[in-house]
Amino acid sequence: MSKIELNVKLLEAMDVVVSYLNDEEAIEPWLMCGVPDGADHDDYEDIASDDELMDLACATFGRVMRAASKDGWFTNYAMEGPCRAYGAVERG
Repeated sequence: MSKIELNVKLLEAMDVVVSYLNDEEAIEPWLMCGVPDGADHDDYEDIASDDELMDLACATFGRVMRAASKDGWFTNYAMEGPCRAYGAVERG
């Protein structure tokens, strides 16, 4: 499986998790980072094929999950960042 195909699967999974938050305020940063509401395979492929957009999506997902854990939606007992599989580092 190519890097782009793996990134597409990762984006699809992150999008599903974010959609389960069912909180517009939490979801807003995710939508603003370039993942459209109701994204399809072509949308994910466009993001997955651009390293900067992919890094931004992973970093944004991490911020959204950290915010969600503070509100009690998710808890990370290992206290590790949620995007270690891709290797994204949160910026700013």
